[in-house]
Amino acid sequence: MTAETAASSTPDSVFPHIDIDSANSPTFRNWLADVRTWTEANEAFANDFEHPDGWNTVDRTFQLKAVIKNAANRDPSLANIRYLAHQMRIGEFKETGVPLIFDLHGNGVDLQHRVMAGLLSGVTFTSYVVNLREDIPSVFAYFDQGKPRTHAEILKTAGYGESSPLLAASVKMSMHLEADCYTATSAKNLGKIAPKMALDYLLSHPELKQAANLMQGQNRSATKLIGKPDVATVVCFEIIKGHDEFVADEFFEQVGIEHNEGARAVGDPIAVMQHELAVDSISKDPMERHQVLGLVIKGFNAWIKEESVRKLAMRVNEPFPHLWGKVEAMAQAKAAE
Repeated sequence: MTAETAASSTPDSVFPHIDIDSANSPTFRNWLADVRTWTEANEAFANDFEHPDGWNTVDRTFQLKAVIKNAANRDPSLANIRYLAHQMRIGEFKETGVPLIFDLHGNGVDLQHRVMAGLLSGVTFTSYVVNLREDIPSVFAYFDQGKPRTHAEILKTAGYGESSPLLAASVKMSMHLEADCYTATSAKNLGKIAPKMALDYLLSHPELKQAANLMQGQNRSATKLIGKPDVATVVCFEIIKGHDEFVADEFFEQVGIEHNEGARAVGDPIAVMQHELAVDSISKDPMERHQVLGLVIKGFNAWIKEESVRKLAMRVNEPFPHLWGKVEAMAQAKAAE
């Protein structure tokens, strides 16, 4: 896009478009270049830009003018804009009071990700606006000095106590498992998970807190053997959902008891699982967390079905396992009739 082309139509109609959900880094950089060209051609559009202190409706016109007046000293982040746009679309971008900030000359100094997300999501939102009362050289150096809250800190604030780090990791793993992000050899990134989404997930799945309590308490020996507390917690969570707490207790009680080589030789799934986890714990190339998750799920499935196994580690082209629950058991029994 040239400056002449941009100036030949209304500023809104020629604002550069990009599909923020499918954009990659090169297309995003090209889009930013087009936005800069558009900004240079349409500076006059923002001459009447009013943004008084207090709550403002940040509609498309406000967003366009804010982009023109944006004086940020760093390029915007594709991941952050994509995340904020998604939050806006699903109604999770809330009026927290975190302001859009303009300097003494009317230039935006802390707003670019939010206004660009509004433009690309097509969402009008309400935000508090602050206009600085003095000219502060290098004002950007004073922003973002606070440490962002982690998921664990959010959960601890919500009352989950010392279990919060484990619960935060378990929520993330469980959400990835539900979204089919795991394969035998890779783990697809689900993207940035908002702290509120993590908290909502935990509130709607109280069995996960129950599982964490079990794996930190009476089944801690099984957790130690598995070596990854979040894996142990998620498997326990899946067992409670698919069966009940009693089945989870019975399984992990067995996992926590050392099985001998004789048991492994006859294909006892818990003995095989214990052996493979022990070998992995001293390997120079250990399994990824999701691969340990798959191994333990396979171990449970073989145990609950009373199957003998020689190996549990996933093969390269093997589909990622899902836990064998009551529903699957009933379906198999019905098919066998």
